[in-house]
Amino acid sequence: MKLFPFACAVAIACVATAHTADSSAQPTLTGDWGVLIVQPTTGCEWTGVIRLREQAGRISGDGVAEPPIGLGRGTRCPRLEGQVQGDRRGETVRFGFATGQLGRADFEGRVAADAKEMTGTWRTRSARGDWSAAK
Repeated sequence: MKLFPFACAVAIACVATAHTADSSAQPTLTGDWGVLIVQPTTGCEWTGVIRLREQAGRISGDGVAEPPIGLGRGTRCPRLEGQVQGDRRGETVRFGFATGQLGRADFEGRVAADAKEMTGTWRTRSARGDWSAAK
């Protein structure tokens, strides 16, 4: 009989450990993100907002980003607006952003442990650069 309470304590500890290790316990990316997108070769910089929804590792949403007035606004640095689709695996995030005039851009990056910041790189068929986002 004295072993029974000990066995229960071990079982509870195991359940708590398994629950803590569950990937669904990580903070979600769902929400509005302020984003900075940079293309060093052209000097284009865009700022805007992407609205993300994350469910079971799948990411969807939409976004819009614009260059500052006077910084090549128009053809060289067009407004970016479109749908976001992708996935998250732990701290790695990958998504496509249908950006309109530039076509689809593929974004890849890292998510901070608290899921309040992301940073990475992006590319299209003819361009590439860096990006960062914060909640």
